[in-house]
Amino acid sequence: MKRFVSLLSLFVILLVFTQDVRGQQALYIPNGPNYVSIGDLDVAGNQITVEAIITKTGNGVNIVSKHTAPGNVNYLMRPGSAEITTTNGYINAVTGFNLVQGQCYHLAFTYNGSSLDYYVNGCLASSTPHTGNLVTNDFATGIGDQSNCQCESWIGYIDEVRIWNVARTQAEIQANMMNLPAPTTQLGLLAYYKFDGNYTNAQGNATWNGTPVGAPQLQANAACANVD
Repeated sequence: MKRFVSLLSLFVILLVFTQDVRGQQALYIPNGPNYVSIGDLDVAGNQITVEAIITKTGNGVNIVSKHTAPGNVNYLMRPGSAEITTTNGYINAVTGFNLVQGQCYHLAFTYNGSSLDYYVNGCLASSTPHTGNLVTNDFATGIGDQSNCQCESWIGYIDEVRIWNVARTQAEIQANMMNLPAPTTQLGLLAYYKFDGNYTNAQGNATWNGTPVGAPQLQANAACANVD
């Protein structure tokens, strides 16, 4: 079963959240292979949330990747899909929503042990039934590419990346799309990257500080600052 967001709902929420990111920096991937590695950050159990703010400037692929192929995906966020592998198999949940190049979006997917849900600007874009515990692997998580082959590069901006070992509710996602308060005390938050001049894990665990690979850039994303 899938439910799709309306353009009006997306536009209304877009007006609200983009006003909060003026002047901030984001990770910019001009082409591949340029990305940020954050190490072997597994999420175990049957709950996960991955969030990011993105703007496409080309035909990019991986936003946040801890995978190599179907059947070995701890988590994978792409612009139109979320992928995981659990003890009950691999699933690719496709939203069917076409992201417009040059526009600013908040994306999130959650898995709670019964469904894999994908949100665009806080609106539920798809919900796909699935069960089982997440299958972990030994790959480094890449923000902006697959770390193993460096062959699925994002092209554009990525910001406000968060990785949780809890399934956040829609209300929680909508409340803090552009800035997460008190990240060091957020229950279930494993990693948080704001890219404001650095690749530091704002959650506080230095184990998961990011390392740039190639030549990613840190710069302001005009698309997230031009909506009035």
